[in-house]
Amino acid sequence: MQPVVITLLFALTLTLPIAAVQKPCGGIEGRITSVEGVLIPNTSIRITNRSTKQTTTVESDADARYTICLAPGRYDLQARALGYKAVRRKSIDVDATSKAVIDFVLKHDKSGWVDREHP
Repeated sequence: MQPVVITLLFALTLTLPIAAVQKPCGGIEGRITSVEGVLIPNTSIRITNRSTKQTTTVESDADARYTICLAPGRYDLQARALGYKAVRRKSIDVDATSKAVIDFVLKHDKSGWVDREHP
């Protein structure tokens, strides 16, 4: 029993310095759904820093959530998914320690897109 306790304590002491080094980051997070409330995974979210014009792209996960750590500043976002119209959000302020929650609700794009799996 004593070797197990010592091993657990040793493992805990190895993880403490890592936890102490990790700092909270500012950024943006959210969820992507359709107007019907259906989750839309694999949505591409393009984030552009308004001052530097630097662009980063992330993709929503299987639960249609996305998150990204960003330097403090003001950002524009655009969400795009196959079969849906792109949606933009402008001038999102990001600080150093908290995450802005920006959810997107996408409308179907009926301009000729065909879902070959669900005709």
